[in-house]
Amino acid sequence: MPGNQAIDTFFVGAMAPSLWPTALETIARDLGADGATLTNGTAVPSRVSTSISITSIVEEYFTLAANFDSREDRVNPKPDDGFMGDFDTYTPEEIDRDPFYVEFLRPRGFGWHAAAALTGGSSPLVLSLKRRWSMGPFQRSELAQISSVLPYLQAAAHAAQLALSFRSQDHLEALLAMGQGGLLLNSDGVVLARNTAIELGDGLTIVEGRLRAAYSSEQGALDRAVAIAVNLSPPSELPVPSPAILHRPSGRRPLILRIARLFDITPNPVASARAVVSIVDTAVLPIPTPSLLRELFGLTPKETELAVLLGSGRSLSEAADLCHISQPHARQRLKIVFQKTETSRQSELVTLLLRLA
Repeated sequence: MPGNQAIDTFFVGAMAPSLWPTALETIARDLGADGATLTNGTAVPSRVSTSISITSIVEEYFTLAANFDSREDRVNPKPDDGFMGDFDTYTPEEIDRDPFYVEFLRPRGFGWHAAAALTGGSSPLVLSLKRRWSMGPFQRSELAQISSVLPYLQAAAHAAQLALSFRSQDHLEALLAMGQGGLLLNSDGVVLARNTAIELGDGLTIVEGRLRAAYSSEQGALDRAVAIAVNLSPPSELPVPSPAILHRPSGRRPLILRIARLFDITPNPVASARAVVSIVDTAVLPIPTPSLLRELFGLTPKETELAVLLGSGRSLSEAADLCHISQPHARQRLKIVFQKTETSRQSELVTLLLRLA
């Protein structure tokens, strides 16, 4: 039935964004259109994927017509609406005098649409089918037929977003395994998720979803790093990415933030995460895992806890407090750790742990 190819092709594009132009071309033809776009929220280049046949027109659109496109404000389909045609939003008289239709679309041979929301929320994923002017508008029977395919496309969009979300979470888990904090950002630089290694409040906070430095003098560098990571342009056209160094009101050593993009030159409108942030806390020294210390030196869990705290840069008094024991008790426990690790001083123990990390 019409729509089978569209359903089968959608997931291919979602999981391999470089294939979107071809996938959308297949989707458009299968649903009775001459072209298609897939847009995540506001129509800006970084959020739009385009079928091959209308790529040049869409490029012209962002140069010449985006500022007077009345459809941007008037056409806002919801997931339950099905595919909406031009006459669901405009009267024939409005279309005949609308500058976007008359001055931009018709001279290029186009003018008819069928748009549907695949997801809801503040930044819906919208599939817009484009038809040549000579083909005439989408009729009610056609809109009903392609709307019957919509639940399958919506399910594919949901499944793809879920799969891409798990893929993005792998980045956070990898950073956690390295002892680094990790954040995922969307195309607007808003925080989507973070791992458990992040300690906010001293040098870095999140305000209304955005990263904030403790000192205003360092906010500009942080904002620039985010902007470069979510920018659509090829890396060769962007400034060299630089880490953001964030100093801390507590006086502890600073945080180092590196922000990397998660998409190639053709971004994926189905994917929420666009950049990953790695956070290195220079006040925390790398240490071997507790299981390795127990296996190598036969330390008890309590001895391991003390050794790990000392290896991460804590003083003996701080380690005693965190272990809920007195300082004399901590000293006695440390002597046993010295014996088992064949060290004699705290600095020697820390050096050994750093070598094993």
